[in-house]
Amino acid sequence: MDVKEIICQILEAINAGEKDITADKLEVDKTILRDLCEWIDDNDLAVGIDFQYYEVDFSNAKVTSKGEKYLKQKSI
Repeated sequence: MDVKEIICQILEAINAGEKDITADKLEVDKTILRDLCEWIDDNDLAVGIDFQYYEVDFSNAKVTSKGEKYLKQKSI
């Protein structure tokens, strides 16, 4: 799967209110999931993702307006 597709899946899941987003569900390595979440946070596409530890916590995650624009651009 393409990195942009995985990022979109993460953002779509957060936007839908899903909290149980796992590397297994996305079919990626845990390190890749953590790195992608860090990229999402660094680019202000979502806030509230806790990726300080090996596991990623999405319980407080929200997609930003910039993240919504990213999703719209990638869905075209």
